[in-house]
Formats: sequence, C-alpha cells, structure tokens
Amino acid sequence: MKKSDLIAAACRHIEAAVSASLTPPSLTELAAASGLSPHHFHRLFKQTTGVTPKAYAQVHRSKQLKKHLSNGAPVTEAIYASGYDSNAAFYAHSTNMLGMTPARFRKGGAAETIRFAIGQCNLGAILVAATAKGLCHIALDDDADVLLRELQDRFPKAELIGDDPGFDDWVAKVVGFVEAPAIGLDLPLDIRGTAFQQRVWQALQTIPPGGIVSYADVARHLGEPNAVRAVAGACAANVLAVAIPCHRVLRGDGTLSGYRWGLERKQALLQREYTQAGEPLKSAVSSTAALPDALRTPANEYLAACDPDWIGLITRVGPCGLSAKSQREPYQALIRSVAYQQIHGKAAEAILGRFLARFPGKDFPSAAEVLATDEVAMRACGFSASKIAAIRDIAQKTVDGVVPTKSEAEMLDNDALIKRLTTIRGVGRWTVEMLLIFNLERQDVLPVDDFGVREGWKVLKKLPQQPKPRELASIGASWAPYRSTAAWYLWQSANQAKQR
Repeated sequence: MKKSDLIAAACRHIEAAVSASLTPPSLTELAAASGLSPHHFHRLFKQTTGVTPKAYAQVHRSKQLKKHLSNGAPVTEAIYASGYDSNAAFYAHSTNMLGMTPARFRKGGAAETIRFAIGQCNLGAILVAATAKGLCHIALDDDADVLLRELQDRFPKAELIGDDPGFDDWVAKVVGFVEAPAIGLDLPLDIRGTAFQQRVWQALQTIPPGGIVSYADVARHLGEPNAVRAVAGACAANVLAVAIPCHRVLRGDGTLSGYRWGLERKQALLQREYTQAGEPLKSAVSSTAALPDALRTPANEYLAACDPDWIGLITRVGPCGLSAKSQREPYQALIRSVAYQQIHGKAAEAILGRFLARFPGKDFPSAAEVLATDEVAMRACGFSASKIAAIRDIAQKTVDGVVPTKSEAEMLDNDALIKRLTTIRGVGRWTVEMLLIFNLERQDVLPVDDFGVREGWKVLKKLPQQPKPRELASIGASWAPYRSTAAWYLWQSANQAKQR
C-alpha cells in the first residue's frame, strides 16, 4: 500500500473513532495498523497532513463538539459525545478549540467581544476584526458598508467594538502586511473551520510570497489527490484575506479562479508579490490587448500588456502548451534530463530505452534498482562514464532524501529546490529549471541561460544578437509572475524562425 494510502486510512480511523464518541486511537495503535514504527508513522503523518495525529484528532473533536453545542446539547453531554473521557481533559483545550468558552459558544457567541476597524489600503476598503484569541476576519471590498454587514452577519450575537484605540496598532500591521506580504504578519490568528479546511489553510500558509500552486497541488500535499474540489471549497471559505494566502492557488492550467474578494484583487496581490525594486507591474486583468478570445488567459493578457510584440507572437503560436503536468517523480525527471544532455534527442531516446528495457514491467526503476545496476551494464546501454556517475548520484541522493518526492517538491519554493538539487553531480541550474517548468508546472521560471529562450527574444525583437543572460533576466523581470509562459513562447519564437 502507498504511504499516502496508509495515512489516509489512519485519518479515517481517527475520524471514525471521534464520530462514534470514542477516544481517538493512540499513536502506537495507529502505527501498528500501518505496519510502521511509531516514530516513522508520526513523521510520515505530519509530513503528509501537516499536523500530528494528536492534533488531527483534536480538530475533529472540535468539529464534533461544535456540532453538538450548536444543536443545543448541554456542555457536559457534548464533551462526552465528542470522545473526551473527562471534563478536565476537555477544559484544558476548550478555549483554543472554540475561540471562547463552551457555554458562550453554545449561545451562538453571545457576549463574545470582537474588536474591529475599517480602513483603506491600495486594494480598497479593508476590515480587520479580532477576538481575544487573535484575528478572526480580514476582508476587502470597495464598499465599507458591505464589509461591516458581512461581519455582523458572521457574528450576529457578538459585541462588536469599533472604536478601540488599542486596536489601531493591529490594524496598521495588517494593512502593512496586505501592502507588502513579504514582511510577514506577527499577529495571532483565530482560525475557525472544519478539520479539512484547517488542514488546507495550514498548507496554504507554507506557500511563500511569490509562490504559486494549483488546487491539485494542495490536494496531493494533503495526501488526498481526489479532493481538488474540496480544496477549492476550503479556499473559498477562507475569511482571513492574505493572512491565509488562498490568492496563491490557481487552476491547474495557471488561470485565475474565483476569489472571495474579487479576481482583480487576486491578480493585484500576485503581481505585488513580484514587484521588482518598487516598480509596479502592469495589470493583466484590465488589459485591453487585442488577443483572440481563445487566447485570453491571464498569462497571455499580462504579457500582451507588458509589450505589444507579445500579441503577434501569441497569436501566431496559439495556446500555451504548458498546461499538462507530468506525473513523474523528480528523480525520474532528473535522470531523463541527464540522459538527454549534449546528444541528439533520438540517440538519447534510444539509450534511455535500452536502459529502461532492463526493468520489464516497470515504467521506471526505483532509485535502489538504479544503484544496484552494474556500471558495465549501464555503459552497454550507451551511457558515458560521466552520465553513469551523474545518474548514480541522482539515485543515491534520492535514497538519502536530498531529491524530494513530488509532493514534497511542490511545497518548496524555486530557490530552495535549485539550491538543493544543484548539489547533485551533473545537475545544474538549467536542469532544475526544466524540472520546475515541465514537471512541477511552476508559473514563474525564466531560464536565462537557455539558448532557445535568448534566441526567441532576439527573433521577437529583431535584435542583431542574443541578449546576455543577465540582460534577459532584467528584461524578463516585468513578465513576472508568468515567466514560464514567456519562456515557452520564446522557444516557439526560435523554432518558427528555424522553419522559415
């Protein structure tokens, strides 16, 4: 059974126990059921779900407790119905789980005090609200009255205080964070949601400013690859704008999807995170570039707004071909890349084919199988000594954990992956950039050392010679956050020039 399936089964075991008002299974019990040691199981569970088994059970207990309290059950009855075996065990964590005392929660938040303020930022009106536990609501709109009504609807029985001078510092910090997410937000959050929503939101908080993932990426990271719709639903349910950065999640094809506070704000937030040296980027959402309707993706419209020459290139080439993500593990992609280095594509394909034929019944050998393959046999396939050394080092680094799994890689930023993987023999920055673009479908990678990309810019701008890598990096800064799309079109630009 796959490791992700083991963890999914453990999650269902925990959920079933809580739903049946039983004490959640212990770490030892869960590990034994999975056939793993407690230490290994604990590490794998947290790596897959983002929380420990104990925390996962706690979240489900909280959900169960809220359900019973909301239905009017007495506090003591709700405690035992949620799987607690004593009042003391429950009250030690009750306020953290509910954001208030159990009795107050049962009354619909009556007498709960929420401080709030409405101000302005460059995305429009902003409302910031907090309970005693932390920020519970950050919202954006053009109309301040809409924001206030939304807060009142969400907390109908709470005492709302809108003129607390002591809250001004918090509001200033939030506004500053919305203006510049890279500075971070050093304020506590009062996050309320279902167990699954909290897992999603916790995963989103690991995406760094400038990072972009898809809903499918998040689902796979949670060990639930079929839960793409549920992930999208959790993003839509988020009420802490920017603090929980659901704006960094796009559709699998890189296009913008629904955003609680408007697509233009989502686009503006993404662009701001790519602002270079204080120079504002042009808006792609409001672009009026003359692109055919079939080619009007956010990336294409953004590039067209940056420079009119993109319009002609995009129109000639057609839709961008980067939407189909490879399912290969990073270590497989790296070995394939090394196999194709510095030789003709057909020759590399034949050599790699002979190597893969040594492992019948498998799409690709495991790292351990590669290491167990005799070097003489690899040379007989056609690999040179240097490529054999590189391939074996990739396999060894995979066993050692240097080469991450696909799910692990999807939660690391570009710079971290480049730094980590370029320690491998035969793997340079360009090789990792190809992995980022074609295997991990990162939206903002510009391989400035690539001959085809530089040649494509030369052709597009009718230059006498290619730009230097540093020069192209400077030019391409304005194409963020869609530099991968730009690179793809520049490759097509160079290819079309060859065929003329």
